[in-house]
Amino acid sequence: MLIVLVAVSLTPLIALGDEFVVTPSLAVKAEYNDNIFLSPDTIETESDYITTVMPGLSLGKRNERMDLLLAAHLSWLTYRDKSELDDVDHDWRSSLGVKVAERTHMHAQASYLRDSRPDRDVEMSEVVYGNDPLRRFNCGLTLMQDMSEEARATVGYVYNQDLFAGNEDYDSTWHNVSLGLTAPVSRSLPNTKGRAGAQGLFYDAKDMRVLNASLTLGVQQDISEALTFAVDAGPRFTTTEFQVFPPDHPEGRTNHETGVTGSASLTYRSEAARYDITLYQRLVSLSGTQGVPERRSVRVALNRRFSHEVRADLSAAYNLSTSDRGDYSLDEIDEQLWWAQPRLTYEFTPEWSLAASYRFTKVRDLVPDESKEQNRFILQITWAQPFRDLMF
Repeated sequence: MLIVLVAVSLTPLIALGDEFVVTPSLAVKAEYNDNIFLSPDTIETESDYITTVMPGLSLGKRNERMDLLLAAHLSWLTYRDKSELDDVDHDWRSSLGVKVAERTHMHAQASYLRDSRPDRDVEMSEVVYGNDPLRRFNCGLTLMQDMSEEARATVGYVYNQDLFAGNEDYDSTWHNVSLGLTAPVSRSLPNTKGRAGAQGLFYDAKDMRVLNASLTLGVQQDISEALTFAVDAGPRFTTTEFQVFPPDHPEGRTNHETGVTGSASLTYRSEAARYDITLYQRLVSLSGTQGVPERRSVRVALNRRFSHEVRADLSAAYNLSTSDRGDYSLDEIDEQLWWAQPRLTYEFTPEWSLAASYRFTKVRDLVPDESKEQNRFILQITWAQPFRDLMF
């Protein structure tokens, strides 16, 4: 994978003899899910109690020029009633940040995920997969060049492949290339930066391909030391090629569309809290579907530490995903998604913590006209013990 090639080429940096951290961990999660398949309200739903045991191991190393992380986690899922869904999943991740030169930085990452939960991607794709495991390969590389103390140029590339066991119709691959530039607007606005960006997305599925290019201009302003506002907007140009488009175009067809892409965010930071509100409109590649619908989304993330032991967070989102048949998808897509998850965490010691959370999900699919709801109650205890007195 990309991260392995980068790590090998930078072996002299990694072998400097600095201290590194080895962290074994173990988490046990008990969950009640009242609709494990996120079935529509027109049919009887299936509920279950799910226990997940999650052992893990991470290796971290950091010095003035490098930041390396390797992590692996297993998830042993046991369903009380639906034992045919019992499985063992795994998640492998690696990242490497390097200061190549005084003003040049590089960040590489790679991951491999196997996930068998039917509702694993509901908050992203509104899709439930049955018991077909997903294998996801993802890697990326970003180069950052500081042209001055406040101006930076970035170049990035991300590759993703989703493979479904037993359902190859929904296998997909996408590539994303991005360019960005951030620089001060003027001396009269010392806390304001202008931003320019360009992105290219190539999406490839069994019966269709999508090529999307977008350009954005924006501004970022530090309203105060704690409050930051940013907005970006611009045009997009999309070409969709269908290999098969029955019944009207069995030989396939090509569609060209233009539109608007953009985002806005407001962030508050303090020593004890961080609050984020984000709005965006863009084409998104959805796992488990043949299509790249346009999504309008509002997301909220609130995090607050009340004491050394107690912290709370709330995440919530609303998504509207749409695509007429033949625009960016084989079938018409018109879906709304709401989800929210409050969580309370108590840290007994730096190594032991207990978290209780509740997650509500609702999907409204207008094609066909049906609604789905899910409630999950989760209790998780986690142990993680870093060992620092080791030499690499």
